[in-house]
Amino acid sequence: GTVRNVSVDRTVTRDEASARYRVRVSVTGTYAPRDGAPDRPTATFGAGGNDVDGPDLADTPAAARAELNLETDADVDQLARVAVDGGGETRSTVVYGARSEADLDRVASDV
Repeated sequence: GTVRNVSVDRTVTRDEASARYRVRVSVTGTYAPRDGAPDRPTATFGAGGNDVDGPDLADTPAAARAELNLETDADVDQLARVAVDGGGETRSTVVYGARSEADLDRVASDV
């Protein structure tokens, strides 16, 4: 047999989609006085621009990340994926930072 007057139309369609999400992961601190500390906030996380060599609570953000199991970039990436896949993700913890001896000496001399 012979096929005559046959027309074949072929169409190839490709489609690609990608979704991008912007997820913000942050560690924030709030002054929470204890043991008779003044009610007014003090400089934290190295803020204040003073010339004291001490860490001035600089270890506090790292301590919070450790408490929240967000110690590596991979941990933070996993948290972002959970937030995108399942909706809002909120974690919180309380950590206490310690002032260095240099900071304590400076405060004592100011009093």
